[in-house]
Amino acid sequence: MTHPLLVWLEERLTEQAKIAEDARHGMPGVWEWQCNHIDFDGTVVHPRQPSHDLCAKLDCDEITIYDEGGHSPEQARHIAYNDPCSVLAVVEAHRALLELHAPEVGSGYCSAPCMDWGWTEAPAYIVWPCPTVRALASAFKHLPGWQSDWGPM
Repeated sequence: MTHPLLVWLEERLTEQAKIAEDARHGMPGVWEWQCNHIDFDGTVVHPRQPSHDLCAKLDCDEITIYDEGGHSPEQARHIAYNDPCSVLAVVEAHRALLELHAPEVGSGYCSAPCMDWGWTEAPAYIVWPCPTVRALASAFKHLPGWQSDWGPM
């Protein structure tokens, strides 16, 4: 039987990957935040200048988001930093860690060398979910279905 934490976490990762795939519309480029407003004298206007209209433009091929009362420059940078390519890379890394720390079939222990070295002469194997999986899963604790006993110990 598959542990409920593993089922829930895989659902979250699949959901996150689908949202990222849908957002990029088949465009693999990295999103960038830009502000290209030119002042009357031909100089680029800095977003922090009082005369500036607080533009926050997010650009990637055909994707452009402006802040016309909707996004601050900080929010636009956050959106760009969390572009679909970056999100998909994080999902891939999380899945790789889950594969490394998969529960051993039949034993209930973590398959990675997760051991409690404590104060004993020989290390004790860690029961799954190990601290690594718990820490990884806690990144999603704000999402529906999270159980507090899954968090780091």
